[in-house]
Amino acid sequence: MPEFKTIEFFKMKTFLILLLIFSVIPVLSAQEPADTIPAPQFFERGTDVYNVVELMPCYPGCEQLGSKEERDDCSMRKMLTFLYSKIQYPEKARENGVTGVAEVGFIVEKDGSLSNFKILKDPGAGCGEECLRVVKLMPNFIPGKQRGQPVRVEYSIPLKFSVR
Repeated sequence: MPEFKTIEFFKMKTFLILLLIFSVIPVLSAQEPADTIPAPQFFERGTDVYNVVELMPCYPGCEQLGSKEERDDCSMRKMLTFLYSKIQYPEKARENGVTGVAEVGFIVEKDGSLSNFKILKDPGAGCGEECLRVVKLMPNFIPGKQRGQPVRVEYSIPLKFSVR
């Protein structure tokens, strides 16, 4: 008798598996063909965006300095000098006494170009937009590197607005 129960169990199990398979096939065939579905960008090779890399992107003119600290310090000074020489306090912000920090984020691409600009922090009254406008004027950077290869690096810059 035990063999009979085993055979019945096997038949029932097989029947359920076949039922499951045949109920799933129509659903799968109703989906779009794979070649019409765009592949998500994060599956493409070489499109990773890093926050920190071995050699961070550098503002032009500082790439030849010896130590990493000297290079980073020079890069930050030159970049801020450029930005603060171009920035104009928005009239609406000045009239309303708006002060604070605006922050803009962007990506330094593998070739050093800048892309994907966005306002991360905005005290209002046009400060964020002015920060964005000026950051878009910056020249291409020396790209960041990871394991000796240029990589995409996410970067952000805070700029302080204060009425003197």
